[in-house]
Amino acid sequence: MRSKRKFSKVVPLLSSSVALLLFIVTLSLSGEASASGALNLPQTGQTTCYNEGGEIIACDNTGQDGDWQAGVPWPKPRFVSGTGTEADCMIDNLTGLMWPKNGDLAGGTKAWQDSLDYANGLTSLCGHNDWSLPNIVELRSLVNDEEADNAVWLNTQGFNNVRGAGYYRSSSTNAYGTSYAWVVDNGIVYDDHKFEKGYVLPVRALQPASAVDLPRTGQTMCYDTDGEVIDCAGTGQDGELQTGVAWPSPRFSVSGECVTDNLTGLMWTKDANRFGLQTWQTALNSANDMGFCGFTDWRLPNVNELRSVIDYSKYSPALPASPPFINVQPAFYWSSSTTAFYPQGAWTVYLLYGVVHYNIKDSGSFVWPVRSGQAAKLPPVVPAGLKAVAKSSSKIALTWQDNSVYETSYKIYRADGAGEFTMLKSLPADTLTYVDLKATGNDAVTSYSYYLKACNAVGCSANTPVAVVPFGPGNLVDSRRTNGVKLRWTDNSANEKGFQIYRKDGPCSSTNPFALIKTTTENATTFLNTGLASGTYSYKTRSFTQSAERPFVNGYSMFTGCVSAVVP
Repeated sequence: MRSKRKFSKVVPLLSSSVALLLFIVTLSLSGEASASGALNLPQTGQTTCYNEGGEIIACDNTGQDGDWQAGVPWPKPRFVSGTGTEADCMIDNLTGLMWPKNGDLAGGTKAWQDSLDYANGLTSLCGHNDWSLPNIVELRSLVNDEEADNAVWLNTQGFNNVRGAGYYRSSSTNAYGTSYAWVVDNGIVYDDHKFEKGYVLPVRALQPASAVDLPRTGQTMCYDTDGEVIDCAGTGQDGELQTGVAWPSPRFSVSGECVTDNLTGLMWTKDANRFGLQTWQTALNSANDMGFCGFTDWRLPNVNELRSVIDYSKYSPALPASPPFINVQPAFYWSSSTTAFYPQGAWTVYLLYGVVHYNIKDSGSFVWPVRSGQAAKLPPVVPAGLKAVAKSSSKIALTWQDNSVYETSYKIYRADGAGEFTMLKSLPADTLTYVDLKATGNDAVTSYSYYLKACNAVGCSANTPVAVVPFGPGNLVDSRRTNGVKLRWTDNSANEKGFQIYRKDGPCSSTNPFALIKTTTENATTFLNTGLASGTYSYKTRSFTQSAERPFVNGYSMFTGCVSAVVP
């Protein structure tokens, strides 16, 4: 166990070191495995390239993170707001994690044990009782390495009150000094004493249909504030929950002078110190120009890839048990990712025990080349936001969001009624719409269901959830009331989520636009529109369905005919 020394987050970073490692936020883009069977890391978010002086430069052939952009692309949008009882929470479509919108929900900073107790004690936040303090991998997954201030960025993504002055606490203890716990401060990962106070951002269990799955940290033991080993049961610590994807056994496979990580599919040189201490630009050149183990596509790893080999239960080095590497240095290792808040520096990882910090680019750190895992060798990300809208009794329009940057086609599947799904159409890359002109009888005879997936030469994404087009309501009529209108209709569907009521000013023949004024629950057949001024109002309604799985997809029936009502 180390002496009680706090690692300073403000040192520009011991110029002579750098090490390997973690942030293995992983898994293949849609829950399906990649061609190698390994999990896939996400992109860091970095798209800009910089020289050693911190000036922006063109990315082409620099070998920087912004050039390669290795990893799974982020879904668009990255975050979505919950609905209903989950309206005060945000869902990360990249990782599937749910977070409270309020980045200061706890109302200030707390010591480590108080932070654990607070998160574990949330029993009704957004309708859930399985909240916990995030482990260090989950907490760092919120970082966008393109942004200079991640608190400001998160506050533009649907969060609020995310604090930029101070760090956020994780549930992970530092194995090198167990009276310390890991924290994240604008991307920097370091440790602070458990008695010190930090902000609290609770998290809850992984949700379905995320673009990646995060791996475990490696931590299996629990500790009290003084660093003594304790029983994990009921602590809510990383060692108890062990959230994330389990590591394969064996973790690494050796082939000559190269080693493949069976968790991520990345290949590393067996010798972790082929080049000695180098400046950042020299390190980029050394890795990019290397031919080794029969491959020429070596590069400097980005910060996510470098962090992915860290085992947070180990130190000196912080690598999984019995690593097959040689010449691992207890020092800092370069990544290809620039620190956006200080572009004269680049992210490094301290292999002694897992710190993620930055080093000035013209100083020295160690070099550990990596290969494969880049986005071009992965199947696409699953599309999002599928909607199927009946336009007539024989026409259904499909729309969706393109979440990938390297699909070559979209494949649409349809089921008629209770029949089997068959492929309806294959469409080229970047397509966002399709109209099914053969959806005959969708208003009352046959209910049509759709899903799609994105594909390329490597494989296909997971299927989207199924969008079902319900039968539309019928016989919309109105009866005038004082200051209001009462609508009645026939419910012709057995699977709707509810009904949408649209209204416009003026008669049906007017050119005024309709606007959605009410969404009802399932099985509704009436709606009373009160508080209306004297005048003419026109109405129409339709039924809709919503998938049980996230990200939600919807199906919409045809609208009823328009009816007008005159309010005296």
